[in-house]
Amino acid sequence: EGVGVEVRGRGGGDEGAYVKENKEEKGDKKDGRDESQSETTHGSEGADNTSSVLKFHCPPKRILKPFIEAVEEYKMIHHGDRVLVCLSGGKDSLSLLHTLHQYQFMAKSKGVEFSLGAVTVDPGASSYNPQPLVPYLDALGVPYHYERQPIL
Repeated sequence: EGVGVEVRGRGGGDEGAYVKENKEEKGDKKDGRDESQSETTHGSEGADNTSSVLKFHCPPKRILKPFIEAVEEYKMIHHGDRVLVCLSGGKDSLSLLHTLHQYQFMAKSKGVEFSLGAVTVDPGASSYNPQPLVPYLDALGVPYHYERQPIL
């Protein structure tokens, strides 16, 4: 049984597209999908001495479909573009990141390749800690940039 990855920012949302699970034998199926094709190794051993993995879950159709329709209707993303998402760690920005990540995968099959990155602008609030985003984005394969601007 999977448990949520502790990567929540100040938003506290748990709608991220990855869940931490115990590694199962390759070829095991859940929901009709071969898990060996969708695993990204987290690189650490769990408390029960089994390897942990981050498993990608596609954003829900109610988010992905209107996103794709808008991007394609207004021709927002072209081959060779570089897209940077401002990431707070909350559920809104993480949902956008994961939707773009899924679209990046889907667009590649149509000959549209673009790079995706994330940036966090830390306003200097003592309660804000973006550090959980670092290993999370690394596992996702998204370059991450951090900027501290003491505006508060």
